[in-house]
Amino acid sequence: MRTGATRWLRVAALLALGAAYPLAAYWFTADPALTEYGAILAVAPWMAVAVALAWQSTRRAVAIVVCLALLGVLYFERGALMENFTWVYFAQHAGSFFLLAIAFGRTMGRDREPMCSRFARAVHGPLDDDVARYTRQITGAWTVFFVVMCVLSAISFFLAPLSLWSLFANLLTPILVAAMFGAEYLVRVRVLPDFEHIGVLRSVRAIWASSSADATSAETP
Repeated sequence: MRTGATRWLRVAALLALGAAYPLAAYWFTADPALTEYGAILAVAPWMAVAVALAWQSTRRAVAIVVCLALLGVLYFERGALMENFTWVYFAQHAGSFFLLAIAFGRTMGRDREPMCSRFARAVHGPLDDDVARYTRQITGAWTVFFVVMCVLSAISFFLAPLSLWSLFANLLTPILVAAMFGAEYLVRVRVLPDFEHIGVLRSVRAIWASSSADATSAETP
C-alpha cells in the first residue's frame, strides 16, 4: 500500500511540475520585468539534466566540477543570457518537435518498422495486418503533426510578438498534443473496434519495459 501511495505521489508531483513549468515560462517571457526569472528557468532543466548525468557518471567528481564551471560561465555571462534567453525556449520547443519529426519520419522508410508499430508491438505483441497498416498510417500522421508544430513555432517566433509565440509554445502546445492523442484514440476505436485499447500509463510502462529489455540484450554479448 505504501509503495503504491508513493508511486502515485511521485506521478502527481511530476504532473504538477509539468504543468507549472509552461505556465511559469509563459509568465516570464510575456512580462519584460521578469526577464531574470525567465533566464533562470530557461537553463534550469538543462542544468538539472547535466547534474543528474554527472552524478551517475563513472567520473563523478570531474563531471560535477564541469557542471560547476558551466554554472560559473552562466553567472558571469548572465547579461547576455538575459538578453537572449528566449532563444533557449525557442530551441527547446521547436527543436523538440524537429527531432520528434525526424525520429518518427525516418521509421517510415521501406523495410523499416514504423515508430507507432514498434510501440504497439511492445504493448500487444505481434501485430495483425490491419493493425500494422493502421500504426504505419498513424506514424505518418504524428510525423506531419510534429512538422507542423515546428513550422508554426518558427513562424510565430520570428514574425509575431513574443507574447503570442509564448502563448502558443507554453499554453497551446500541451492542449494541441492532448487533442492529437484524443483524436487518434477516437479514430483507432472506430477503425479497430476489436483491438484491445489500454490506458496511457500501461502503454508507457510496457514500452519502457520493452526498451529496457532491448537495451539489456544489446549490451549482452
